Amino acid sequence: MSIDYNLNSIFILKAVKEDGTFERKGTCFAISNTLVLTAKHNIEERDKYFCYLNKDNYSSDQKIELEIEYLDDELDFLILKTKEYEFKEYIVIGHIPTQRGIEVNFCGYPILRADYAPIDTKIDADYSSTESVEYCFSIEQRPSVTNYKGMSGSPIMYKEYLIGILIVQEGNSVLYGISTSKISEKYNFPSNHISIISQNIIEYDPPICPTSPFKLEVDCKKNVPNIKGLNIGFDYHNWKIDTLINLSLEWIIDYTLSSKEKKVLSNMPTTRYRNAFKNFPFDNINAINDLFLHISIRQNYKTIPVINKLLDTEGNYIFSSSHVIVNKDKLEIWLGVSSILSTLESAVTKAVENIKELITIDNLNTRLVLITEEQDPSWPFCDKLNRVGDSSLSMTDRFDKIVIPVFIANESEIVTSYNEETFKNRFAEEINKCREIFIEKFNHDFIKLIDIKIFSFPIKSINELVQKFQEINND
Repeated sequence: MSIDYNLNSIFILKAVKEDGTFERKGTCFAISNTLVLTAKHNIEERDKYFCYLNKDNYSSDQKIELEIEYLDDELDFLILKTKEYEFKEYIVIGHIPTQRGIEVNFCGYPILRADYAPIDTKIDADYSSTESVEYCFSIEQRPSVTNYKGMSGSPIMYKEYLIGILIVQEGNSVLYGISTSKISEKYNFPSNHISIISQNIIEYDPPICPTSPFKLEVDCKKNVPNIKGLNIGFDYHNWKIDTLINLSLEWIIDYTLSSKEKKVLSNMPTTRYRNAFKNFPFDNINAINDLFLHISIRQNYKTIPVINKLLDTEGNYIFSSSHVIVNKDKLEIWLGVSSILSTLESAVTKAVENIKELITIDNLNTRLVLITEEQDPSWPFCDKLNRVGDSSLSMTDRFDKIVIPVFIANESEIVTSYNEETFKNRFAEEINKCREIFIEKFNHDFIKLIDIKIFSFPIKSINELVQKFQEINND
């Protein structure tokens, strides 16, 4: 809910006269860390403006004071600015044509409901080419809300991106919208504070990937770093290692072949399998674990794989999984690290050592150059990647964030002594222990520039894993 509807960026708006009377309520939302967008009629004939982050804050009168940044003479929209507050999250603006039939969603605070109202609907008429109307499109209503009073100023979103603002008219039931494209003709969004995403990036979907063998058993976000606990399941208390192996085989193609190789061999499945398997070291447990890391990244975060393997000067395999993602116009470089050992503490310790080795200036420069060499020209944001390999720029100017996904696998009693009733709780305890060990051992100068995301995968036996992969390769 929070992600799909950007709930953390949508607020209650209140406008009053100078003496605090003549109150009017509506909805507003953040488009930067200090700017909010709403409908202009929400503040008409009022002198003071406030927003409340949620219903609880409204009830306790914990308000944020706003002042007018831009008021349009013609269109029903308004830009307000906080006086002494910065929002932690905001909605990213997208520019796409507002055609009839496009599925959209919006969320606001109708007066007749106790809290926010998320709504999925679609555009039912487009008026963007008609100059004589004050709105750009109309939206289908939904039976979950019968009176939309209070929802004026709600963000209209397509794939989490802002494409318009809701204007409720005609008895608080007929819904119209003003597009962000139309608003940008009137108000010049400051580029240093507001990101505007083009349609080709919004519509881009990462390459299709095979079915993952992993089930997300525990997603522990309560502390930093976030740790996702992965499980492959059990059949009659037997760890489903054969399912893990069989599903992982499809991923070897995705992992070992470059984007160019996949395209060339798309109509030659036998050759594609042969080339992929030839490049994968089935007897190397670290390579196997790095394959698991690659699967987990693609399954959970929709990144685009760039470099899946590196060779040193002697031709030896270096375990690597490098991905990129444009996350709401921010370029994230994902540099993977994996570790698999018999105990949790040794596996975490090794992972920390690998991270420290990875994030040296020399190693980062090597990875960044390779990323630009491997990029697919069909990606809609190749221009963003070009600056990644530009060594004339400082490291922090070449990307917006480094994300280090870490895959930690260890032999564990929660697998070898499996108990269906206690498994999830024991897994959660192991994840907490994993975090404690990691925090104790990890301290680095780059810590403020990177985001650590950990996958925890308890296994039955390292030797069994290697043996099973070798058997498949021999067959």
